Amino acid sequence: ENRVAYNLPNAMIEQFQDDSKIGTETTGDRNASEYWGTTINGGTDVLLLLHFEDTSPFLDSSLHARTVTTVGSVARSNTQTKIGSYTANFPGTTDSYLSVPDHADFDFSGDFTMECWFYHETAGNNEGALIDKGYHQGGNPFNFLFYRFHESNTNNETYFKQGTSMDSNLTWADDSHHNDGNWHHYALVRNGSTVTNYFDGTSKGSVTNTNSIGASDANLFIGTNANGAGDSIQGYMDEVRITKTAEYTTTFTPSTSAF
Repeated sequence: ENRVAYNLPNAMIEQFQDDSKIGTETTGDRNASEYWGTTINGGTDVLLLLHFEDTSPFLDSSLHARTVTTVGSVARSNTQTKIGSYTANFPGTTDSYLSVPDHADFDFSGDFTMECWFYHETAGNNEGALIDKGYHQGGNPFNFLFYRFHESNTNNETYFKQGTSMDSNLTWADDSHHNDGNWHHYALVRNGSTVTNYFDGTSKGSVTNTNSIGASDANLFIGTNANGAGDSIQGYMDEVRITKTAEYTTTFTPSTSAF
């Protein structure tokens, strides 16, 4: 009941009241609001965590409990599953993505990690991005774009923007765009001054970057590149996590359990 009362999707309050250790009591019975609390999912360093096990609107399972808005036809699906019983299906139709409100937490000045599992369908639009915030969005300085499947060439791209100019760019060639009928893990990590793109736990390139990512008032988009209304990915996504820590610093085996 208190999960509902206090809007706690991933924690509960266990109340405990006991006056046996109070040395002096008033004439009235004690009615305190003391409680023991239990929290999960990595504390406040986890900025966004989506399992997609819930029906739309999807719940942010981090302690921040951010609002996740479904735009277009993104929906829970059990057609392709990776972790748990459901994933999010991105149909590739115009303007189908998830939106999270702008917050200063996403204007990174130190370490961070962005990651997810993605099953890219063969017929999918290659131009879409996994995670985007303010990339080429009119009226906003640039923030970042995490993993764009570029339709006009064989490159897979990740960009950092600061102010109104490109700050760092991680690009690597792969003419398949991973449309191979398999799930793949994508991660972008800044550890100190090194930013690394990981694919299935293996580094695909690094750049040196210690700058704060430029602030903007753009929402954070999942499943589209804000550069164009038609740039929505087609496929299935699971276990989206954004943290302000460097979760990986060398080759790793991606987790196949829910965070």
